[in-house]
Amino acid sequence: MKKKVAILGATGHIAQGLIERLRPDYIVTRYSRSDHRPLHMLFNDTHDVIINCIGVREALWTEPHRIFEITEYADSICLAYLDVHPETLCINFSSGAVYGGEFTSPAQAITRAMFRLNDMDAQAFYGIAKLNSEAKHRSRTEYRIVDIRVFSYFSQYLRPDDPSLMGEVIRCIHDGRELVTSDRDFLRDYIHPDDLAQLVKKCIELHDLNTAVDAYSCMPTGKFDILNYFRDEYGLQYRIDRDYPETSPTGSKPEYYSNNMVAQDLGYYPEYTSMDAIKEEAERILSLSHQGERVGVRGVS
Repeated sequence: MKKKVAILGATGHIAQGLIERLRPDYIVTRYSRSDHRPLHMLFNDTHDVIINCIGVREALWTEPHRIFEITEYADSICLAYLDVHPETLCINFSSGAVYGGEFTSPAQAITRAMFRLNDMDAQAFYGIAKLNSEAKHRSRTEYRIVDIRVFSYFSQYLRPDDPSLMGEVIRCIHDGRELVTSDRDFLRDYIHPDDLAQLVKKCIELHDLNTAVDAYSCMPTGKFDILNYFRDEYGLQYRIDRDYPETSPTGSKPEYYSNNMVAQDLGYYPEYTSMDAIKEEAERILSLSHQGERVGVRGVS
């Protein structure tokens, strides 16, 4: 019999690609605040697995104080469900931001979380909220909870207004605009949607887990590798401005990826590099754009 999987935050970027890849093997029910079934209906059924994909992306840019509220809200739903159904596995999407710091080098298994306690700003809020959530999960040793830390992710379901580098690249190509960037390079690790689904499925198979794992691809990639690819393949025009103020709600991160590969203990071995993910998913988005469809998020039928 197929396992029953509940997806919380089902209209989100990660959730949509995950739903598409889980449905052949599992019975998937979607829950969200804005569409499908309201979240409170989760308690009307019994699920083998609940996957928390509730995101705080918009709050990161506009209302950073709400990061704590949204994270706690999602956590409270999941833990309340486990109180009633302790045999259920909860998979929670966390973030590489739990490590704190400025990522001048990639995370390692021995990396300590670092936050400036006496000089705290909005850049730290997201990481602290996720770290608090993970700590709470590790303390509940009687429950089955896995936190998957995603560093970077890109897919055909990216929101059209997403403020990330990839969102801006896609919009500039679509609109025929020039992209302006600083001369600072950085490394990112975009996990392919198939690899992320593989990691989730490994967790579902093992089931009896209470741990955190970092998600990673076969190889990270640099900003200028990305921009040069889109210049050569799609005619992206970009200009380097040394004084261009590149901003991020989670801070500047020169090497934002992980060498903590404990996920191998679960049987996870990625098949794609970051550039593989970027090339394949961008082609899907831009092919729809050329056909006159809306660039970005598409519903999962």
